[in-house]
Amino acid sequence: MGLVEIFKAIRDVPFKIPLERNEEDNCCNGKVRRLKYILDENGYESRYVICEFKWSDLSIPKELLSIPHVDLSTHLYLEIKIDGNWIKVDPTWDIGLKSIFSISEWDGKTDTKLAVIPTEIYDFDQSSAIMEDETDDNFEKELKDNKNFFRALNEWLESERKKQILTAGEIKKIVKEGYETNSYFEKYRKNKGLTNFEILFLDEFIELLSVGSQVLDWGSGPGVPYDLYLSQNNISITGIDISQKHINIAKKNVPDAKYYLGDFCDFDYGDKQYDGIISLYSIIHVPRDDQANLFKKAHGLLKTRGIALFTIGVNDKSKTRDDFCDGKMAWSHYKYNITLEMIENAGFKIIKTDNEFGHESDENHLWVLAEKI
Repeated sequence: MGLVEIFKAIRDVPFKIPLERNEEDNCCNGKVRRLKYILDENGYESRYVICEFKWSDLSIPKELLSIPHVDLSTHLYLEIKIDGNWIKVDPTWDIGLKSIFSISEWDGKTDTKLAVIPTEIYDFDQSSAIMEDETDDNFEKELKDNKNFFRALNEWLESERKKQILTAGEIKKIVKEGYETNSYFEKYRKNKGLTNFEILFLDEFIELLSVGSQVLDWGSGPGVPYDLYLSQNNISITGIDISQKHINIAKKNVPDAKYYLGDFCDFDYGDKQYDGIISLYSIIHVPRDDQANLFKKAHGLLKTRGIALFTIGVNDKSKTRDDFCDGKMAWSHYKYNITLEMIENAGFKIIKTDNEFGHESDENHLWVLAEKI
């Protein structure tokens, strides 16, 4: 994952001010600390910067601002040294709040927007001293003065996020039209070989099957590189994909496989059962509230002791992008631990999981090998 992708991943963690000391900190403080830690680990020089701002200067409803609180507050952001220059980087507001705030976009070279309107910016020494002196007492004091306001702010922000969430039908429409018109095959799959990480998972999947096993591929795309590799290892492939363009490409790329146009979520499989199911980078496009039932469907389509190989999202995400492979695309998934629980509740035993990030890949997905029990 590159520098800009790391920034986006942290930015798009839903902003939330912690109301208890042991609660995860997803406000500016927690996000900036996580970003700095990752940057430090990857050899970048960075430093904290603190500024003062007024809550009343932000686009917050008057009824919220009427709740007793201290209007003057402090905000944390980061400066990163890029090509000898200190660049301002602020990952505070997540993409789900784009209808309220100006969301920071970063090109990895120039300043991002700040999440607040500074009334005063502390110098580096002041900022460092404050960060080093941060204590539980400071947290408790701020919470005492602002807890009801913070709670109401968190609730309002979450309600605004939900207004941005697409319906299941809207998500499927975006995904279908996106893959039908974008340049996914050219940018992500054409001439792409398998990484050692991918080969390891696919080989373990194959070893758990027998020669000639029948495998169903949910969201088979253009057939390469995964179906081709399985086919070359004496696995019989049946692929279902929502894009006619991908079906046409896949039939040329993997001539021994069978491909059908359709939505694998509600495709008519009759009474057919398979030795294995794979779904790589596909379930992440299925409306997340439908995924628990989808894993149950996978369980029902497998023979006894059938094997499944899925890729799932790592972080909580429900979003669209207008610039994915020159087109619009939608993603929808819960944090990985919730999805793993769905898989287990559907009747699977998890054999192995691993995040592909850092294994010759800048993608951030969890690969899951599981067995029907």
